[in-house]
Amino acid sequence: MADTTPIDICAPWGKAGKAKTPKVHLLICHAIDAAAFAEELVDLMLGPRLREELEEAFTPLGGKWQRWVAFWCGLHDLGKFSPYFQSVRTDVTAEYFDENAQKAISAFEGRAVAAFAPHSLLTASHLDWELKRKNAPRPTRRFLTGALAGHHGYFPNWDGISQMAPKRLGKKEWCSARQRFVRELAALWELDFDQDWSHVHIGLRGAIGIAGLTVMCDRLASDHYTNRIPRHAHMEKGTAAYRDEVRHKARDTLRRLNWHPWEHRTPPRYRGLFNGEPPRRLHTLVEEVLDDNTQPGIMVIEAPTGEGKSRAGLLASAMLVDSLGLTGFMLALPTRALSRTQLHDLNAVLADAEFDLRGLPAFSGAMEDMPRLAKDSGIELNPQDTAEDVARDPNQERNAQRRSKPDDAILSPLVVGTHDRAQMTVINAKWVHLRIAAMSNKVLVIDEAHACDTYVASHMDKLMWWCGSIGTPVVVMSASLSKARRDALITHWQAGARLEEGPVETTTNVESGWQITWASADEDATAWPLESLEAPQHDVELVHHSDDFEKLAREIFAHISNDGCALVLLNTKRRVDRAHEVFRRVADEVFASPPEIVSVHSDREDRAESEARISELLGKNSPTTRHAVAIGTSLLESGVDLDADILASDPTMIDLLIQRIGRLHRHARPYRPGATRQQTLLLLDKDRVSKRGTDPHDDERGFPDGIANVYPALLLRLTRVALRDRSRLNLPEEAPALLRMVYGDSELWTLAASNRKQWERDLLTYMHRTDHEDYLSTIATIPLLAQDQHLSRLTEHAGPVNRTRKPDGRNSRQEGTE
Repeated sequence: MADTTPIDICAPWGKAGKAKTPKVHLLICHAIDAAAFAEELVDLMLGPRLREELEEAFTPLGGKWQRWVAFWCGLHDLGKFSPYFQSVRTDVTAEYFDENAQKAISAFEGRAVAAFAPHSLLTASHLDWELKRKNAPRPTRRFLTGALAGHHGYFPNWDGISQMAPKRLGKKEWCSARQRFVRELAALWELDFDQDWSHVHIGLRGAIGIAGLTVMCDRLASDHYTNRIPRHAHMEKGTAAYRDEVRHKARDTLRRLNWHPWEHRTPPRYRGLFNGEPPRRLHTLVEEVLDDNTQPGIMVIEAPTGEGKSRAGLLASAMLVDSLGLTGFMLALPTRALSRTQLHDLNAVLADAEFDLRGLPAFSGAMEDMPRLAKDSGIELNPQDTAEDVARDPNQERNAQRRSKPDDAILSPLVVGTHDRAQMTVINAKWVHLRIAAMSNKVLVIDEAHACDTYVASHMDKLMWWCGSIGTPVVVMSASLSKARRDALITHWQAGARLEEGPVETTTNVESGWQITWASADEDATAWPLESLEAPQHDVELVHHSDDFEKLAREIFAHISNDGCALVLLNTKRRVDRAHEVFRRVADEVFASPPEIVSVHSDREDRAESEARISELLGKNSPTTRHAVAIGTSLLESGVDLDADILASDPTMIDLLIQRIGRLHRHARPYRPGATRQQTLLLLDKDRVSKRGTDPHDDERGFPDGIANVYPALLLRLTRVALRDRSRLNLPEEAPALLRMVYGDSELWTLAASNRKQWERDLLTYMHRTDHEDYLSTIATIPLLAQDQHLSRLTEHAGPVNRTRKPDGRNSRQEGTE
């Protein structure tokens, strides 16, 4: 008679280390580890909308819903309890299994490889069988099992789960042992698995929450914080004792990582956040809009440079975190340099206000900042939990992810990163569910949301939709946002909140202007106008200048003959290099002691040194007397605190030009050279010359070399026409009107619809370019999914996570987001 001794549920290994130096951690212990971390993290990581769905789903089963979620996360590796997977390490199983079980394991020896053993599919297959026997609805079975099957980054399709070969799971003694394993884990969390599941209904958002939580708990349960204990120690203490020990360890780990909600002792207000300083009108307006608010929404802050938008964004974040019961926020900025600056400023504010939390970096090179951040904050910061934007070379992506765990930092309560980092939330790539789940309990703050190509704009629209669908409030700040882009961001957020999958109607009734706009799922967009401005006014003399670098150099040197600093912003790296050579040659001809000429673009080996030097010469704390010319691409356009005495710029779109003008006389300096006291913009362009001679109204001529490959010729031409008869610009007062002229329904667009050949060509090229970039964005991002879609749709066409910029690489605006 065959021996039918039940398989010991403590026999299977979960982690085994290297073959030469095995370090065995039992599967039951790993399940308890993951469940313990999930129990602590569920309210910290998942936002209110996801938690509400999970609470509604598990309440019919009795017991705390958080424990049901923790229990389910703990089952993610159940498929390892199979002869197929255990055969990967027969050197380990020989010690723990009896003879009959070992025989079943040996039958698969050499056929399973650790990297390919589909234990996630085995997990889903067994649990689907269990849930089916408990009358769980089919959608619930698919979502719950699919969530666990995606814990290695990708979701399998349902066919892959349902067609899993039963023999890999083992015969009935293995099935019986897994059943006892499931019930042992449920009992440890005081749950009754053996009941009717017919009233358990879970949707896509709840499943994404479980999937993302499972990934994070698996990581925490597998790293060095959870010390592995020899098997005999577990046998002596028992699983309940081990559970209690791991629960304590999980709490201690999160405490040492300083992962807890950003809590306020009193309702957050401007004076409390900023050490008693009196608020500006913009800040009191934020308080008026969000006072007594109880639901998520999207806020767009349109205010000129110098009006206090950064502080307004932090105030709005604090109020939303407090009123909605969120964990914290993610602040996304265009550049790493600005992210570093804002991170430093944020941590100074938090220290002054006596918060024990500190912001963590989520941008390329963040690891280098950790020692300084730890020293400044006096708080232990785990380097493993900073985010490195993934290497730009797709061939290096896998190693970069393995080395830095790029998604871990976004779990921290307060995160400062780049626009790229925020866009990765919706890139169709590995671990997308972790990024979505981590974003669900935060406010997303996007600063410097100025013009971008259609590819990035489509990414941002998808990001807004998904933020709305998971209940993530968004705060957008800009000094040059067009009405069309503002409306698109707002309406996509609202469509996501309503789970509308179809084409989004991207218009609102709010006109352009300096204002705060707020909208929620149930409320249409409403504007609160900023009636008085405190930012400095710019009365700018606009000089239409020849696109001749030698003439430009001599003109600028005439303005800064003895002292002063000029900023020259060009649209391509080639033009920067050529201008640098010309300026140096002309400076040597004109000056006995020439001004310092510094240039920068992203391909320069000395980029970091050049950026630092430009900040020294043109930054807020630059010397009173200075003599230099800084030449650069869009790296110097926004997100950098530069103050130039005179500005020169290539042709660009009106909103970007307004951004560039923000570098002119940015601060109140005690001294400026006489020739630069009048704010002056030298706007470069091709000479207005036709066959008949000079034609001041010739708007069909081309543009300086390469510029139309960077920005759409149609928008460049519209901006040219809007400015061609202007000799002065009054900013920020005229900014909304200028934006309407180029991007709104103005008479300028009738030129594009006329029968003039160049305008027709530009319009057709613009439409083709827009459609193509929108298509490329659709390929790179996850689809807009309602509640009845399968999880596999999120990763079925997964690719590199770094697809945050147009793949042809020709758009030099990408330099501004590196």
